[in-house]
Amino acid sequence: MKKISLLLLLLSGILLAIGQVSVPYKFPYQAVVRGADNQLLQNQTVGVRVSVLEGSTSGNAVFVETHSAQTNANGVLSLTIGTGNAQVGNLSSSVHWGTAENFLKVEIDPQGASNYTLSTTQQLVSVPYALYAQSAGNGFSGDYNDLIHKPNVPVLPTNVSYFYNDAQYLTAARLNELMDSLLSPYIQTIDSLNALINAQAAAINSLVNTMDTLANGGFRCGIYKVTDFDGNEYHTLQLGNQCWMKENLRTTHYSNGMPIPMGSTTDYLNAYCYYPNNQSLNMQTYGLLYNWAAAMNGAATSNSSPSGVQGICPNGWHLPSESEWGDLVSYLQTLTDAVCGSTNTNLAKAVASTTGWVSSTVPCAVGNEPWDNNVSGFSALPSGYYNGNYSAFASTASFWSATEVDNANAYQFGILHDAAQLNMPTTGYGKNNAMSVRCVLN
Repeated sequence: MKKISLLLLLLSGILLAIGQVSVPYKFPYQAVVRGADNQLLQNQTVGVRVSVLEGSTSGNAVFVETHSAQTNANGVLSLTIGTGNAQVGNLSSSVHWGTAENFLKVEIDPQGASNYTLSTTQQLVSVPYALYAQSAGNGFSGDYNDLIHKPNVPVLPTNVSYFYNDAQYLTAARLNELMDSLLSPYIQTIDSLNALINAQAAAINSLVNTMDTLANGGFRCGIYKVTDFDGNEYHTLQLGNQCWMKENLRTTHYSNGMPIPMGSTTDYLNAYCYYPNNQSLNMQTYGLLYNWAAAMNGAATSNSSPSGVQGICPNGWHLPSESEWGDLVSYLQTLTDAVCGSTNTNLAKAVASTTGWVSSTVPCAVGNEPWDNNVSGFSALPSGYYNGNYSAFASTASFWSATEVDNANAYQFGILHDAAQLNMPTTGYGKNNAMSVRCVLN
């Protein structure tokens, strides 16, 4: 086997920048490799094994890695210890830089494999120990009691759960409690005041309408607006002898200020609901959905014209009966442009809004050429209904009447996106379902 000599050159520093946050666990190494004839091994691949021995030149190898390196034209072998193929341990945790003597052992196979024929060992001094700066050998150990000239820190209180504690601290929990106790009466007063203001505003609005009616010989339908208890305003529309609200009702209170519960409408309790997605926008545009009990507010069924059932409607307005919905249909049949085709029952397009409907190919259906809808101005929107689930949004408009069919059902006025005729089923619809409400002026 060819005899080879090795000149080791440990560089005078590792690649550690002053002040950098994390110390890189690696350092450069160079050696000049010569053959038995003292000729440089130039541009040749060699196998290298690097070991860090702890305690002595024959100590335990706490770190071992291998490299495949290339000498340059001057026979110089350059590599970075800590970046090779790890065999044993690692530089960051296996080598005790600050507490033990360490020795660097370098073995070389000039054939580029792992048959290492040359070995040299020498003690690591000074430079690699800069890695020990990572743990600050002469700095703070991590134990507060090891500090010299410790600052005076007050003893923490043991009871800080309430206002009167052993440090006289005002805790966040106690502060919130004090604020709640101080503000609660005012908040209740403000809520009561807002309710009173809303009630007075509704009363004033009603009085103004009454004065206008007296001064002008009647309510000017189509010009005046009506306001509910919540302050919502509704445009009005004259159709024949009837004055209708032009938008769906969206009040959460009856005219006397009593709140209407919000929640499930699967029972007969008064309740309202609305489509959950984009609720504020849907409420403003489509109104709320009410079950029949909420719409009637305890009134008895009526099929008179007018119904005489104020129900959920503002003062001076009432819930239309089945007969009154029939009066609306009769009036629409007198309007030539309200009838689609040659059948005078094709009136759905005349009362449906021009937007929001599912499209349909059925002739004269609401969803077929919707831009021709709404010649009456009634502007019925497809707000759907609630029957345990929110259903038929964008395809159906359903409105309650004040007329019941039986104990479980009441008549409703409906518009379907794929139908030309108005939907007024004789079997009615379940009272526990929720639908839209339109009111008529008394």
